[in-house]
Amino acid sequence: YNSDTLIEAIRYLHKNTNIGSVFIDYIQLLNLPESKKNRQEQLKEICISLKDLAVETGLPIILGSQFNRTVTNLLQLHSTKIGEAGDIERIANLIVGFWNNNFPPIATEGELKEIDSKGGNNKDTIYTKILKQRGGKVGGEELLSFNGNTGKIKNNTTDTTESYFK
Repeated sequence: YNSDTLIEAIRYLHKNTNIGSVFIDYIQLLNLPESKKNRQEQLKEICISLKDLAVETGLPIILGSQFNRTVTNLLQLHSTKIGEAGDIERIANLIVGFWNNNFPPIATEGELKEIDSKGGNNKDTIYTKILKQRGGKVGGEELLSFNGNTGKIKNNTTDTTESYFK
C-alpha cells in the first residue's frame, strides 16, 4: 500500500469491524503516492497522517521501524537512531527499542561486560528498553523470552508490578 491507501483501509476497518489496534511493519517501506518530496519529508508526512488517524479513530497505531546501521549492540539503542527519519522520533508518543540477543553484538570489551550484565548474552531473548514516552518514564528495561521458530514472545517477569509489559 501507499500511505493514502493504507489510511483509507484503516478507516474502513475501524468503521466496519471491531478492530482494536493497527500494526505496521515497517514504516520505511511506505511511500506517498506520486510524491516529489525527498524521503525524509515523505516519512514525516506519513507519520503525521498516521498520528492524526490514531487520534481520529482512537486506535493505537504501532509502527515497526529499523534502527540505522550504527546501532550494533543493545547499548546503542536510542530514539534518535531510527533509520531514515528523525521525524519518527519527534512525532511518536512512545518508542520501545528491541534487540534480538540471538545475534552477536559488535562491541568493545567494556561494552560486552555491560551487555552481559543486562542479559544481552542470553540466547532466545529480546532486550527491550523504553526510549521515549511522552509524560512517562524513560529507560525501563526488560528481557523477554523469544522463540524464533514460532515468533512467540513471552514476558518472564514474575512480578508484574515491575514490568512495563503487564
